[in-house]
Amino acid sequence: MKTKRTRPVPPVQIDKVSGTVLLRTTRSVYALRVDSAAGSVLHLHWGAVLPQVDAVALPVWSEHDNSFAGRWDGAEEYPVDGGARFGVPALEVRFADGSSPLEPTVRDVGVGGGGEKRRE
Repeated sequence: MKTKRTRPVPPVQIDKVSGTVLLRTTRSVYALRVDSAAGSVLHLHWGAVLPQVDAVALPVWSEHDNSFAGRWDGAEEYPVDGGARFGVPALEVRFADGSSPLEPTVRDVGVGGGGEKRRE
């Protein structure tokens, strides 16, 4: 009797077209979407293991149900102190001159150390 060998799923998978990134453990997956055009990273899924094709198909929450909500209110994974954001920042910077404008953007995503790598 032959045993069928399956290729192990890598701990990190990146779909270059959609910007979907999967971070895997043996029993769970964290999925996020990197939008290089907008310079943002958005949460898609955290929980049970799912195939990459299903993660790519997951929608990103994009509509606000509150007309007073800002573009980033509740949408950023790590909100910063800067711009038109209202809420507690996960990252706050104070420069030597006392100012604190910070508008981080994501330009690319990649994995080093033998994993899949994306370069543009």
